[in-house]
This record gives sequence, C-alpha cells and structure tokens, in this order.
Amino acid sequence: MLGDVVKQYRAARGWKQKDLARQAGIGQSHVSMIERNRVPLPNTSTLGALARAFGITLDDLVAAAGLEAPPVDLLPDPTIADWLDDLAAIGPTLSQTERAALLDHARALRDRRG
Repeated sequence: MLGDVVKQYRAARGWKQKDLARQAGIGQSHVSMIERNRVPLPNTSTLGALARAFGITLDDLVAAAGLEAPPVDLLPDPTIADWLDDLAAIGPTLSQTERAALLDHARALRDRRG
C-alpha cells in the first residue's frame, strides 16, 4: 500500500514525518494519514510532491506502491484549492525575501497573459 511505501522511503532517509512534510511541502498530519493508509489515494499534486521529496519519479512511487498510474493526459489539473494548500505549506519554509520574489513572479506570469 502507498502508506507503507511512503513510510519505508521516509525511514530509509532517517526522516521524521515532519522532515518529509517539510521536504514535500505538505502538512505533517497529511503525511501521517497517508502513512496510516487513511487517504485512499492522494491527489496527483501530493503524490508528485512526495516523489520529488524522495528524489524519484511519480511513476516510480506509484509503481512501488503497486498502483496503476493513469496516463498523464488523463490526470486532473490541480484545483486552485490544491494549489493554495501547496503554497500555504511551502510559504513558512521561505524567507520574507523568497516569499516576495514568489509573489513578484506570480504577478509577472499574470501580466504576461495580458
């Protein structure tokens, strides 16, 4: 199961749940729920964040958990709520300067669209 794989990968790195949460940019309680298999299947954004934290591909994480990955073109786009959750989790790990740069970058992307 996914939770068992996540826990094994985390333990192999000597990380506590809070370490994985920080590396993945998700909440520690969410890591705990995933590891206890209380989340049937996290959204693709969360799976991708976990894979990046472990330094593996999303496909590798999904395969290790014995799950079938849907074709990329069938994956749902993250909702604005997912994006905001990710951003809220990442924000506290950034310095004030980094947060300002992130906001400036987001505004520049918006302005490029006209």
